[in-house]
Amino acid sequence: RLQLSGAIRAITALNIRATTTRPQSNNLILVTEAGFVRLFQFKPNYPPLLTAPTARNIGNQYEIVVNIFDVENSEIVVSLDLYDNATEQWVTQELQQRTRSQVEQLRWQVTPLTNNAPLRYRFRYIDSENNRGGLLQPPAGPITQSSFANGWLALLPLVALLAFLAGLTRWATIRQRPANRAWRFFRQIERAPSVTLTHLRARYNQLNGEPGFFFNLANYARQADNNLIAGLADGLYLLADRPTVGIDILNSILEEISAEKYGTMLRTDEWATMLGTTQRLLETPTLTELSLLREPLNEMLITNERTGGEIGPFPRLAPIFDALRASERVDTVEDRLAYLGDADTLLRQLEQTVAADKVHLSNALVGAIVQRWRGLVRAADESLRGRARLDIRLKTKRVAPKDSAEIAFELVNAGLSSAEQINLTVYSEDTPHHTLYSRLIPTLAPTHKRTISFKLPIPDQATFRIACQINYTDRLSNTHQFEYADMINVLAPAVDFRPIPNPYSPGTPLRRNSALFFGRHHLFNFIASEAERASQQHVLILVGQRRTGKTSALLRLNQHLPSHLIPIYIDCQSLGVLPGMVAFFQDLSWQIADTLAERHIEIDVPDLSETGQNPAKWFQHQFIPQTRTLLPEHTKLVLVFDEFEALENLVTDGILPRTIFSFLRHLMQHGEGLSFIFVGTHRLEEMTTDYWSVLFNIALYQEISYLTDSAAINLITEPVAPQLVYDDLALDKILRVTANHPYFLQLVCYSLVKRANTT
Repeated sequence: RLQLSGAIRAITALNIRATTTRPQSNNLILVTEAGFVRLFQFKPNYPPLLTAPTARNIGNQYEIVVNIFDVENSEIVVSLDLYDNATEQWVTQELQQRTRSQVEQLRWQVTPLTNNAPLRYRFRYIDSENNRGGLLQPPAGPITQSSFANGWLALLPLVALLAFLAGLTRWATIRQRPANRAWRFFRQIERAPSVTLTHLRARYNQLNGEPGFFFNLANYARQADNNLIAGLADGLYLLADRPTVGIDILNSILEEISAEKYGTMLRTDEWATMLGTTQRLLETPTLTELSLLREPLNEMLITNERTGGEIGPFPRLAPIFDALRASERVDTVEDRLAYLGDADTLLRQLEQTVAADKVHLSNALVGAIVQRWRGLVRAADESLRGRARLDIRLKTKRVAPKDSAEIAFELVNAGLSSAEQINLTVYSEDTPHHTLYSRLIPTLAPTHKRTISFKLPIPDQATFRIACQINYTDRLSNTHQFEYADMINVLAPAVDFRPIPNPYSPGTPLRRNSALFFGRHHLFNFIASEAERASQQHVLILVGQRRTGKTSALLRLNQHLPSHLIPIYIDCQSLGVLPGMVAFFQDLSWQIADTLAERHIEIDVPDLSETGQNPAKWFQHQFIPQTRTLLPEHTKLVLVFDEFEALENLVTDGILPRTIFSFLRHLMQHGEGLSFIFVGTHRLEEMTTDYWSVLFNIALYQEISYLTDSAAINLITEPVAPQLVYDDLALDKILRVTANHPYFLQLVCYSLVKRANTT
């Protein structure tokens, strides 16, 4: 805080540069409202430094000394406090004032407050320059002279014992130093060179690969001109930080041993196989080459297992090999990234296992392999994620016979990075140097598509070939180039058109023999697979938007299911004309009887009065068993409930009791020779009431979606061929407008036929 005579009117900094006789100074100028100008000079505040506190016995008193160093030469007041063990309080002794000098020594002579206890004391000081203080408490001092003199003779045996133990400990420590241990070990293996490799591995595993030991061992061997042990020790020493160099040195020495330069040595083949395989696994530059080295690893494991050698964690590399090999065999970037992710997970787990175990020779080698492979996997992953991959296809493979036609290419980025500076050049293969069309696209994001269309003169021939060249770059600044070519067919010249019957009927289900039904093979295969299971413990729920062709597909089940599966189509909107369970089960019975009658199997359906008071029991235990006796063995009735949401309305309106759902579940789980399919627009969980909750845990869903491209094209072209012919560009536009929705496809085709008939 600044003491001023009034309010501040202005404030500014004044910095004075340093000269040969004056250091740089930083100042502050203040101008008050009264017109006074004040200059404040900046100076660092250095607290005093108390050093070298000592306390020594003088008879029954203590002499306490402390040095004070103060660069500011200010007056320092220092007080000495002694600790009283009896009252557990600090007692202030004498105050001393230090004069204005940089270094000074203060002394006190005091009488101890407690005998037979170490002296506890402290210094408190106050700096008069800035009115700030501090505290210094040294370690406890010596015991008073009298207490020490009384007890020192009793401590002599203990002191002697401690001195002996200290000497013994120092001797053991010196003996266990890496240098001394290395010397003794060198003398041991020098006397038995044939088991050098066996002893080296055992000592490496025992010492957890301690680098200092093998460093000293190499030095002692070199001084004794033993190049064999020196080389082996150098290689083991370098395994910790530079494994590739260490393994290379070890392999060189093993080659010399194999050439009998140093005589016969046990375990040479085992070491050579393990280290040679490790070197190949470390030096392979790419994952593609690495995935081919599974066989050498297997041979090494077989050799070491046969000879009783160390295997360690090497077998855990096998599943990593499998993941890397799988990543090389798949085509899509997503699949390859998935396998690389699996490999990285396995490598990370193995790395953690090796790090947690003791450092054995095999662990050190596998640890080096894991570190190298993780680098290769990460590099491959980053390369794939930063790579763009363009695919191109010709969309207009059929064009109308005109002077010119619109040609369209579709460009797709199937990579995980944006493609940039895409240059498309179109030419004819007959004249490759003549450019027909060129286009520069700045960028194309991953998974995005771009349609490129242009007008092209049509030659006077039935087919001609068109080609293009694509150049682009990606995030990794890689330049890519590829070529593409395809054939274009010129449609036959148009003939005089005659009006044709319009085959399309948008909005109404297709009958069983309709020529407008295409596709849905996946749906039929799914129903056939699930409905013919021996034990039916779930119900099939087919869900789709309105007018997506659900009913049309159900009416074709009889033509696409195996002969032992008989679909019984039940329109739930036709049920409930008469209220009650009796009428409901008689309607089901008539639906079954009518379907079987088409197969020339006659079944009698009794009148309402003959079903009794329990129609559900009659249906399950009389009608269904009697019906099955008329069918071939292993035949199953597939009850298909279309618009199943209508059952909920029957219950809500009081036409059927809500127990109908519990009975249906019972029939699904215990009815012999029956399968159930419910078809509608909602999942059971989306229904507004809880009637359907009894079926939640046994429902198996399949969505009825739009048509595939091939089925949609067949629906557009086949019903009107050959009177109406569409080129590829027209087909592409229809598919894009309708999104392959069956209703909208029929609506557009109906309009096109109607227009052709009236123009």
